[in-house]
Amino acid sequence: MRYIKFITVFLSLAFVIACASLSGVEDQVEKVENQIKNVNPENNKKMVEKKVETIAANGFDSIQQMVTGSNENKAPVMMESSVDPTAETTNSSSPSPASTSNATTPSDASITNSSSTTPPPVTLIYNQQYTDSLRQQLIENGQVTIKGYESILIQDVLPEEVVDTIYLANLFAQTQKKGIPISFQYNVQKNDLIMFEFENMKSKKIQKIELIEGGETRFVRSNLKKKEQIQGSFKIQADNTLTLNIVKQWFFKSVIKIKITKLPQKKQLTIEQVTDTITEVKTIVEKVADTLFSPTQDKLYNLKPVLEISSAHRISFPIEISDVQNLIGWGYWIGLNKKEYEKYQQLEENDPNGNPLITFAKAELEKKKPQTFLPKTNNTDVRMEFKTLVPDTLSLNSGSNFAFFKSDSLAASTKANFMLTNTSKLNDYDIYVKVVTVNLEFSKQEIEKEFYTPQTLLNLQYK
Repeated sequence: MRYIKFITVFLSLAFVIACASLSGVEDQVEKVENQIKNVNPENNKKMVEKKVETIAANGFDSIQQMVTGSNENKAPVMMESSVDPTAETTNSSSPSPASTSNATTPSDASITNSSSTTPPPVTLIYNQQYTDSLRQQLIENGQVTIKGYESILIQDVLPEEVVDTIYLANLFAQTQKKGIPISFQYNVQKNDLIMFEFENMKSKKIQKIELIEGGETRFVRSNLKKKEQIQGSFKIQADNTLTLNIVKQWFFKSVIKIKITKLPQKKQLTIEQVTDTITEVKTIVEKVADTLFSPTQDKLYNLKPVLEISSAHRISFPIEISDVQNLIGWGYWIGLNKKEYEKYQQLEENDPNGNPLITFAKAELEKKKPQTFLPKTNNTDVRMEFKTLVPDTLSLNSGSNFAFFKSDSLAASTKANFMLTNTSKLNDYDIYVKVVTVNLEFSKQEIEKEFYTPQTLLNLQYK
């Protein structure tokens, strides 16, 4: 009886070990085995039997949970991922709340840190209607032109061409006699591969079989014997008409088997890269500089004679230009008597700018031929001393009593100084001084401007 109980114990242990491989209790069974080896069977068999029963019960419970998938203490985690399945899993241990939805196990989810992902490259998407229109042009015209960056469309634009063998003739034909030919004609295209086969089915001989492309003989055979077969092939040289002539001499007709097929040659796609210039008219905002000519001084002085002690026969005054931004030039004219001033007034009546000094300044600034000639002084009684105070450039056509200077806007405001002295003892003179300034004034305006852009084009030829 004692041995039977030990046998029962060992059988139970063997069963538990087998279950432990499924339920994860193998380590506990090994521990119990070690305890069994070190205990006294007579004193501790009840304790061993109790431990074995406990371990076995736990093993069966684990197996049952694995089979049924039930777990009373923990609900299954349902997760769903909306990220790219090819993306790497970077933070699977801490899924975000937004990623938990419907999945079978947590291991099915692919959780990716959004900050480490690289945005996909930009892909041009074309309308299917646009691609179809290009394909139709290629079929109808044999060529179409696309932009260089549209090369990805070549495979979609290329027509799907299926080349099948076409039977031009597959028949038994009765010949004529006495040299009267029978003829057949077929339309063929360039590069068609013509394959033919003839067989004399009845009479002793068929004197002549001939294939003619346009006006050129491509195949000829004489005296085809009875039951003799001939075959061959050739390629059509140009779009043309293929003519078959069969001639039978003597008094009896014959029957000939005719088989002619053609295999159209596939069209070839040729791509030629060309460079074209595209002209585009765009409206842009541009900073425009306007050149302004403005009269700034128009003064009258009087020089008394030398003998008149109560009034000065000598005067001094500057040419001062201030509060003018972007100054690029200035000019003056001085009339030393009334007659010179009257000549100046006559010029004003017909001057295009209404001011002869402005017209003179424009011609000097633009380096053009003078359109007006300012009155020159002929008064020898008045001595004029002129001194420039700035390093401005004197124009070429300046005179003794008039001048134009190209100026630097950063120069001092006092440009020059005049000293006039009346040397006459009896006559007084009126002195007329006129000054003009030239400056730039900037403004913004919308203008239409042409832009020339080189563009790479692809010329597709399908022939």
